[in-house]
Amino acid sequence: MPLPSAAGPPRSGRPGRIVRRAGFGAGVAVGLVLAAALAVYACWPWLAGALAPRLAPALGLEALAVSSRRPDPGGLRLDRVRVRRGDVELLADGVRLGFGAADLAAGRLSDLTVNTLTVTLRTPAADAGSAAGAPPGDPPRPAELLGALPVDRVAVRRLVVAAPALGFQAAGRLDLDDTGLGVVLRAAAPPDVEGLALRAVLGRDGQLAAALVEAADSDQPLERLTLTARVRDEAAGATRLAVDGRLDLGGPTLALLAAAGLPDGIERLQGDLEGSLPWPVPRTLDWSAAAGRGSLTLAGRIEGDGWRVDGAEVDWRVGDGRLAGAVALPVQLGPARWSAALDLAEWRLPGGGAEGTVSVAPVPSESPVADARWRVDAGALILDGAAALSPAVVGPVLDALGVEAAAGAGDLRVTFEGRVDRPLAAPAPALQGTVSGHWALPASGPAFRAIEGTWRVDGRAVSGRLQASAAWRDLGAPLAIDLAEAVLGDGALAARGSVTVGGHGPLAFDLADGPERSRLHVAGSLDAGPALLRDTLTGWTAEADLTAGRIGLDLDLAWPDVTAEGSRITVDLDEVSAYYGEYVAEAVSASLTLHAGDSGWHLPPTPVTARRIATGVPLTELRSGVAWSGDVLRVLPTTAEVLGGTATLPAFDYDLAAGLARFPLTLDGLDLARVLELEGEQISGSGRIGGTLPVALDDHRPSVSGGVLRAEPPGGRLRVSPALAGGTGQPGLDFALRALQDFRFDVLEADVDYDVDGNLALAVHLQGRNPAIEGGRPIHYNVNVTENLPVLLRSLRLEREVTRSVERRLNN
Repeated sequence: MPLPSAAGPPRSGRPGRIVRRAGFGAGVAVGLVLAAALAVYACWPWLAGALAPRLAPALGLEALAVSSRRPDPGGLRLDRVRVRRGDVELLADGVRLGFGAADLAAGRLSDLTVNTLTVTLRTPAADAGSAAGAPPGDPPRPAELLGALPVDRVAVRRLVVAAPALGFQAAGRLDLDDTGLGVVLRAAAPPDVEGLALRAVLGRDGQLAAALVEAADSDQPLERLTLTARVRDEAAGATRLAVDGRLDLGGPTLALLAAAGLPDGIERLQGDLEGSLPWPVPRTLDWSAAAGRGSLTLAGRIEGDGWRVDGAEVDWRVGDGRLAGAVALPVQLGPARWSAALDLAEWRLPGGGAEGTVSVAPVPSESPVADARWRVDAGALILDGAAALSPAVVGPVLDALGVEAAAGAGDLRVTFEGRVDRPLAAPAPALQGTVSGHWALPASGPAFRAIEGTWRVDGRAVSGRLQASAAWRDLGAPLAIDLAEAVLGDGALAARGSVTVGGHGPLAFDLADGPERSRLHVAGSLDAGPALLRDTLTGWTAEADLTAGRIGLDLDLAWPDVTAEGSRITVDLDEVSAYYGEYVAEAVSASLTLHAGDSGWHLPPTPVTARRIATGVPLTELRSGVAWSGDVLRVLPTTAEVLGGTATLPAFDYDLAAGLARFPLTLDGLDLARVLELEGEQISGSGRIGGTLPVALDDHRPSVSGGVLRAEPPGGRLRVSPALAGGTGQPGLDFALRALQDFRFDVLEADVDYDVDGNLALAVHLQGRNPAIEGGRPIHYNVNVTENLPVLLRSLRLEREVTRSVERRLNN
């Protein structure tokens, strides 16, 4: 029997061996897989905790931490998962990922359950932007996003959102099912927003519906904010995000806007909006592709110092890259109520020009008191409009500015045009315009009629020219004001310019009003002739005027109370001539400086000179002085030339309120010839007389009691007109008159009395002789003379005035 070949078994036995070997290899592989699975199962808690931090950078996360248990046949349980990216941190407790064999094969989860998910919004880190870059490409549609989620159902039993920096915290739940993704959150802190809840649903069809409700536990919660958004396809392949919503914010819902700078006092916000944006929404919005409209009503009261706004209404619309709309504001300044309306006709977005109108009208009237057209061009605000100013407008504005002044009465129209350059927070306006109308100041103050003028504003500086007819009581005068510049800033006002009255002047003024110094300075001069008051003041009918000379003015006054301590008024009279009724003063010179103090105005002792004072008895070369304080006028020692002699007064006080004064009038060297001229041409004489007259003023009426006049040695002569000595039929009187035709006296004495009614009584005693009578024997006379001095002086002034009038006519 042959032995088997060493080459091996017959060929027919090879397939069996191959099968056996393959079965062995498969068994080994399965064993290895089972071993690996057992190893992974055994080491899963350690692997999950060790691998998670290493996977964080690949997933674009800053931190990833996982705490897990061993998986069971129905799913995987994670005790805790912590994720952080940028300023958002997620912390999930009690996470279960449910899956079956089919789910694993399809790469999905059947369900995801989270007991507690805490989302914390922290203050952004300085370098958070480096790790929070937006993923490339367009965002998916909401429906596609939900379809791409590798899980069928999600349940977050407790969802907590916290922002520690704002003290905000809310809690709720999150669910994903066949209808879509739903979230409910209720605010728990701060106390102002307790009771608010957010409800949002992202449907499988891609529609987002969100609502902010108040009193979420109530049977009928208040929907304060609703919003619906959906991505839709339009013609020509365009894709847009359509949005519409409604808001009704009141109570705690307004507390959510406090951080955005919402003013205090707003009680309710109501409004609606609808529109669409291109999808996906670009990072830099193309306003030409945005469209929408909406309205907003603000209820409540926003108050300031002297003003308040009671609500507002806003309408707006966006389309073709333009924003348009209107704003209506009810405004109150003090007791006055106004309605302000701003109409935005067009604003080209972004950063383009804008234009519209603004108007202000009093309530209940609908006629605007101010309206303007405006536009924004290259960042500058261009204005063109007009305003009508009345007491109803000016008064509330003064009250709002804290100016304690009555507005007065009148009507002014102000036009304006110009521009205000950017930035508007620190404007440097360039405006100009006109003003016209009339105005009367309160408290019987002056009225200004036929006001016409122009004004200009350059930055903080105001300038202008104004002409008006000023009237006070029955007087008027043309007035011209040239405001060279007025600058307001940093709590101070500086102004300078000039004033011209009736063509006289100008008087320059300089006003500085600030926290440290507030003064008004006025300086200039006026020509007094030929008739300053009559030529300047319409309606001037008084028998008084300035006729020659020059008046200089220098006023340095505290502001705004010009009577406060430190104010000063200086009036320089340079040979000024004037008349008052029958009295005339010529070439009066003085520098009068009035000072204001605690007790009022006063005038220190000041010299006064005059070339001539005509009162019927002319005084020439007067040298005097005055001082004044309160009701007392002090007259300084006075000298004057009178009737060829001199008159002297000592210093005395004149009580202006009571009209009382007492002083002696001393007369020296009066020319008797000029004294007798006062009685006419029928008596003349020569010699010198003097004496003292004790003068008393009572209720401003003069009187003399016990005055004495005497002839100075060696005496003089008296001459009576022969017409008076023609014979009276009385021998004694005829003899006396003949003797007085050439009476040479040694003694002439007169006792003088003068009462407050103007009656002058002279008791005259004469001693002398007439050489042609009885050999010149001595003759004694005692004569009593009574005369009404005012009538006498008036007749003399009238006679002289008639003479001057005749002379002027003959000369002409």
